[in-house]
Amino acid sequence: MTFPSSPIAIHIVQDEKFIDAAFERYETAWPGRNEFLIIGAPRELRYIRKCPVRFTTIPDVILHLRTLKRVALILHSLSGGSHSLLAQVPDHVCVVWIGWGFDYYGKILGGSDSADRLMEETRALAATRPTRFNWRVFLETVFARLIKLDLPTWRRIRAIAQPLQYKQELAREKRRALGRIDYFIPVLKSEYDRALAENDWFRPSHFAWSSYGRMTDLGGANTEPAFLSEGTDILVGNSATLKNNHLEVFSLLERLDLGGTSRIVCPLSYGGDPWYKEKILIEGERRFGNRFRPLTEFLDSDSYLEILSSVKVAFMNHRRQQALGNINLLLEIGRRVYMNADSLLFDELKRRGHVIEEIPRHTEKGSARALDPLPIEDRRLNREIILARRTGLPDPSQVQLFADAIFNGRPKRAAHLIRNTDASIEN
Repeated sequence: MTFPSSPIAIHIVQDEKFIDAAFERYETAWPGRNEFLIIGAPRELRYIRKCPVRFTTIPDVILHLRTLKRVALILHSLSGGSHSLLAQVPDHVCVVWIGWGFDYYGKILGGSDSADRLMEETRALAATRPTRFNWRVFLETVFARLIKLDLPTWRRIRAIAQPLQYKQELAREKRRALGRIDYFIPVLKSEYDRALAENDWFRPSHFAWSSYGRMTDLGGANTEPAFLSEGTDILVGNSATLKNNHLEVFSLLERLDLGGTSRIVCPLSYGGDPWYKEKILIEGERRFGNRFRPLTEFLDSDSYLEILSSVKVAFMNHRRQQALGNINLLLEIGRRVYMNADSLLFDELKRRGHVIEEIPRHTEKGSARALDPLPIEDRRLNREIILARRTGLPDPSQVQLFADAIFNGRPKRAAHLIRNTDASIEN
């Protein structure tokens, strides 16, 4: 590996479960040339165990960047303060945005990241969330009465006006910052293409680059024993967020014959929505009793693989791309996976050749066919596709190409489609 003038990669990260894997992969690719920073006050870390992170401030990051001649700023998702950081990044710094999904859906891709991602039962549950006194709603109500409009009519008018208002705010406050991105690497290449199609002002380059690898890479877990085993449980979702649309899957499972041994395994340790987590705990226990097995504590990769080994069928009801790491691992160990067909990820996995199915919506009461294990030939096919894709680090030539791209100056804007290969950020 050759480096131009001792370059440095400055990584801005969050305390999330992917960062330890990123640290190991980048240090293997560019040993001793990575710094991992968290913007904010020092605090106890929940997910990061191995990565040596340093807490810092935006002014300190900017000052540090100005002292380095060959430097790339790699943003592992865009946090709340990223726009302020981007607005101040020196011109000579190449900026790479490794998107995670939550940070670009509803911002540069696909409209709202809330209501239009929720299905009917979940949307009704979300509407019951207690709210504090809201001055905006109060003032809207007063204003509606002053102009002699009922509140629903006023809100319809506001709903029509809001998209225009949002676009104006985005143009004023965010376009300049997001325009500073030199490389945008979302989870799927199709998301990059759609982001450019929906935003004519957004023109970063793209590179096929994996920052995190498979979920089993970090722990070095061997998935073959899990592939050879037979599970009996049912997995629902991957986190404690509304976008899992748990309730719709629960309603489907109530109509099915679950058999004598199946448990409902429901990961709720990730996502950070205590209110929703409590609601799903209550609802799962109410509907399934002692069959319901919530996972409320964060597990290491080996322990999580052991849990997934007990699963025979999984339901991922996200309407947007989400839970790719979980889905890849489930396919690798030969489990039947159902997904919401609205997700771009569903289409992507089908294009890769996977046997993956749309969540059935009108299954007859008492039916058990939807919970049958995947046939062995389909299990082998899914596993072969997963294992054939990039594992561990990209090949040395790709590592060198990416280093040359981000450490040798910013790309020309006219070349924003120089990398049309398929990205595979395995989150």
